[in-house]
Amino acid sequence: MITERLSKVQVMTITVGAIFGVDILMVQHYMVKFARQDGWISLAIGGLLSIGFAFVYYLLAILHPDLDLPEIMLKLCGPFLGRLLLFPIALYAVLYAGLSARIFAQALKMFLLDRTPIYAIIGLMLVVVAYSVYKGIYVIGSISDVIFPICVFTIVSMLLMSFQQMDLDRLQPVLFENTDNVVRGIFPGFRHFLGFEIIAYVYCHTYRAKGTYKWFSAGLLIPIIFYVMLTVVSIGVFSVGSLKGLIFPTLTLSKSIEFPATFLERLESFTAVVWIALVFESLILFFYMSVRDFSVLLGISRRYDKYMTFALIAAAYIVSLLEPHGIQVLDYFLTLLSAYTLYTLIIIPPLTGYALLKRRRSKQ
Repeated sequence: MITERLSKVQVMTITVGAIFGVDILMVQHYMVKFARQDGWISLAIGGLLSIGFAFVYYLLAILHPDLDLPEIMLKLCGPFLGRLLLFPIALYAVLYAGLSARIFAQALKMFLLDRTPIYAIIGLMLVVVAYSVYKGIYVIGSISDVIFPICVFTIVSMLLMSFQQMDLDRLQPVLFENTDNVVRGIFPGFRHFLGFEIIAYVYCHTYRAKGTYKWFSAGLLIPIIFYVMLTVVSIGVFSVGSLKGLIFPTLTLSKSIEFPATFLERLESFTAVVWIALVFESLILFFYMSVRDFSVLLGISRRYDKYMTFALIAAAYIVSLLEPHGIQVLDYFLTLLSAYTLYTLIIIPPLTGYALLKRRRSKQ
């Protein structure tokens, strides 16, 4: 019997942690490539659409309050078809974690640890991630509680300090002969908010109380607001042309802030610590999801599924070092996000509709 439960507030912090990840370092770069100075509009629309899709996951979770997503899939689709549909989702979580660890290690090496081998940065991060996942979901919830306020304070502070460097003319003209590009940028904007599916993994561990969806919605809105604001500020500070050449605009933005005091002359060193915490939390949550996916896929009991963590950490470490060229890793990462987004758009809504139909029939 489960005696410990995640609180409603932890639903919010975990959701924010799953959405925030390595994307926060480079979302502006990719949005201006699609929609130029209107990239923030595409991102905002994509974020609002993600709220609707996240509700589908939430509905699927509350229809099966004692099961998580892999268990729900096997219950609804049967052992064979359920495992067949689950495998791409399980594979995605491992690939995502491996590629995002590599991308973040590249960012750290570029801005801070230029003499540290990239395999050492990745290895150390994954070892800490493995230990956190091994300790279980309630320890992960406590980690989210610690990281969340620090990250929110840092992002808000950086945005406020960057306003004075903005040139609002760089955001204009708004939607002038650019509507087609804005529409094309909605899907790339939507995929940057993946991570909301974490609710289907943690809802079975939360208190059954009213208001949970409000906190889940808050966990969705916070990344949307911050991503859009970071994109607006980055365009105003750097211009569209410069952003297209900056792979990690968020770190460059923190580096561009100037202080008269010498102890803050390298603000990016301080903010990089916060980005480490954000990516670290995202990696923990995606590894937790992959552990649950593969455990159910292989029929391993919940009591022993945490031992799966070490095998998956080794797999992610191999994935992170397979590609020697850093730019190619970014292309693989975006392709993975696009493929997973399309797959879940095809699979999850019909699955939720089928679950609703079964519930209605059982009541009749």
